[in-house]
Amino acid sequence: MQTKRRGRLAVGAVTAIVAVTSMTIAAPAKMPPREPTRSDVEKEKVTSAGAEKRPPGVHIAKRGRSRCTSYWAERWGKNLLGKKMYNYRLEINWCYRRGRITSASYNTIPTTGGLFWKWFSKDEKIRRSGGTRRSYYQIYAQGHFAACGPASIGCVQDKYPWVQIRVTGAGGATYRNGG
Repeated sequence: MQTKRRGRLAVGAVTAIVAVTSMTIAAPAKMPPREPTRSDVEKEKVTSAGAEKRPPGVHIAKRGRSRCTSYWAERWGKNLLGKKMYNYRLEINWCYRRGRITSASYNTIPTTGGLFWKWFSKDEKIRRSGGTRRSYYQIYAQGHFAACGPASIGCVQDKYPWVQIRVTGAGGATYRNGG
């Protein structure tokens, strides 16, 4: 008879544990989630050799890869009616990793929109500083546009727009322009 009693006690104890567990699960629903402790992080850090456990939707660049981006700035001149007569654009494409520039290139794009405006490519000036394996890359570019009529009149107005862009190994960029 004692064996039957032990069986009944065990069933009663399981029922009591299930009831208490269901109460504790329902109660913390209003409470904010707790911060993970150091032991929680250490337990879940490594799931297999060389792999980290991340929540779904988090994309981290693979180790050893650079991030690449581009940036541009421009300087233009308008006539009294608001139409662009010339535009001088500087574009920079660069890749960076761990606070350093891994590769960088630039391109200048001059355009004229006015009938008499001309671009003088031989007068373009470029100055560079920083670059690969540095924490920054900086470009200064200056162009030359002129409003020219027939050969007998010549050029009546000269403009020298300039654009300077500085990019960093952290992915940031700033610019200045004038002229």
